[in-house]
Amino acid sequence: MNPRILKLATAALFLAAALAPRSALAARSWHPLKRAAENMLQSPLDLALSPVTAGMQAHKNLQGKRKLWQKIVAYPFGFFWYTSLHIAATSARLVGGLLEIPVGVATLATGWEAGPLFNANDLPALVSYPTKPFDVRFGLYHVSD
Repeated sequence: MNPRILKLATAALFLAAALAPRSALAARSWHPLKRAAENMLQSPLDLALSPVTAGMQAHKNLQGKRKLWQKIVAYPFGFFWYTSLHIAATSARLVGGLLEIPVGVATLATGWEAGPLFNANDLPALVSYPTKPFDVRFGLYHVSD
């Protein structure tokens, strides 16, 4: 990303926060900015863990009354399929986080409550540790049963 654009966006965020009265800021929702930070910071971890989650998902879906040779033949196809789907969904998580920054600034400026563009809390994850300031949630199973 262009450093000049990043500096301008940061300055605009601080200006919007400085111009809003403190009582108005207290009533505003910080959830979109929180979600944006969570999605942007944790999507690289999702990308790194996509082979792990894809392998676990492929193994889970091959359970049942299949013969051993069918499982051996089908596993590589499932693994690569799920890996590609996880990479695409992780990209959507990153883009959703980037798009929620201006939405979060608009929320602070207007009081409008926006819904999530990418809600990682609805998906099962390898690591899930929700806290009030920051929800640690990565290794998402983007493709689930």
